[in-house]
Amino acid sequence: MAKYGLLAKIEQSKYEGDLLVKKFVLSSVDFLNRAAGKDLLEIQAEKDGFNLFFRNPHKPFLYYRLLETLLYPLEVRGGLAAGRDNREVLENGTEALQTCARLETGALFKSGKKTDQYLNQMLKLRNEIREHPTIQANLVQTFSEFLFPLLADLSALKRSDMVARLSLVLKFKEEFFQALKKEGPSNRFYSHEFPEIDFGKYRELIEKSDLDQKDFPEGYRLLHEDYWKKGFSTKVSEILGITRQIIDRNYKYLNFLNLRNLDATIAFFLRDNF
Repeated sequence: MAKYGLLAKIEQSKYEGDLLVKKFVLSSVDFLNRAAGKDLLEIQAEKDGFNLFFRNPHKPFLYYRLLETLLYPLEVRGGLAAGRDNREVLENGTEALQTCARLETGALFKSGKKTDQYLNQMLKLRNEIREHPTIQANLVQTFSEFLFPLLADLSALKRSDMVARLSLVLKFKEEFFQALKKEGPSNRFYSHEFPEIDFGKYRELIEKSDLDQKDFPEGYRLLHEDYWKKGFSTKVSEILGITRQIIDRNYKYLNFLNLRNLDATIAFFLRDNF
């Protein structure tokens, strides 16, 4: 039986010894591990990241896409891998990570099969689509992903302890952003203020949302392209205190519909080929 994993390397060398960054990373990973539930089989902590092992081939990628969104603006590289056992997963994931560093891309996959090359072209393309959003756009994406999960069951997010944990994660994220803004050069990334998040409204909306979206459509389709639904602009605007028009503008800026469709295609490819 094949094994599947994610070697996540978090670029924090320039923040070595920074307690805030450490708390931001650890709280984010803990939050996502609890959200993943039984899909996550094992986690190993490394000096600059984590090795995670999963039950199904598409789950490491779905975890990675949430991790990079939650930890932004920290850079996260992902070595996605399949193998006969954990040792081979680690070997393949390490090679994928090394290639990510060389090509300066976000995530790549290695199993040793010919199909790796096709999947990795899609992974490189998604990195180009999502490159360097503003902090406002990043938070629009974050809450959109939680209110309408992509091919996953995130029902655990309804629990009150998970709302509190997310509040803590985003508190550390805001503090990190403000520290960067104070020290960094003036550019477009720092042109937006960190929104004031209404967690009471988030709790109300998350409790009403259908967070079990793990089912893949079966049977033949020439094209399937509805991995995002209209109607979330108002919900996200209520959480972030930003007008619906600005939320819609951020969706366009993020190329969000195309990114969701591409990510769903990658997840399908992994499920069907490995």
